[in-house]
Amino acid sequence: MAFVLAFTLASPQPANAAPVRYKVIDKTSKLNVTGPVFATCRITTTGGGCDIARGKSVDRTIGLDLGASRSVISAGLSISSAQEVKTTVSCQSPKLRAGQTWRARAVGTRHSYRVQKQVSYKPRVGRTRWRTQATSSKLTAFDPKPNSISCGL
Repeated sequence: MAFVLAFTLASPQPANAAPVRYKVIDKTSKLNVTGPVFATCRITTTGGGCDIARGKSVDRTIGLDLGASRSVISAGLSISSAQEVKTTVSCQSPKLRAGQTWRARAVGTRHSYRVQKQVSYKPRVGRTRWRTQATSSKLTAFDPKPNSISCGL
C-alpha cells in the first residue's frame, strides 16, 4: 500500500486585488552630462603619468519608487536595465606632479522623471479603466555611453 502526501503552497491574495501598472511621466533628458568618477590613478613621482584603459565598468543608475521595478522604469525611459556598461575608450594623462590624481568620469544622458502607480477598476458599464493611486517625487537616472568618457584632474 502506497501513501501519497501532497502540499500546495500559495500566497494569500485578496479576491478583489486590482492589477497595478506603472507609468513613467514628466520625462526630460539632458545629453552629454558628466557623471560619476569610475576610475582614478594617483601620481607618486613628479613627471609620471597613467593610462585609464577601456573595459572599465560604469554604473547605470535608475531611481525607483512606489514598487516599480528597474525593468519597468528602464522600459519607460527607453534605456537598458543592465546595471553597468563597459567602456570602449581609454585616456592617457599628461605628465603630472607627485600627489595629483587623474580621474575618469562617465559621460551619458541624465533623465528626470516621475513614476505614477495606477490600479485598474471595472465600472458597471464599459471597459476596465485605470486610476492613479500615487505619483512619486522627481527621480533621476544616469545612462552612461560606452564610447564616451571625460578625463582630467
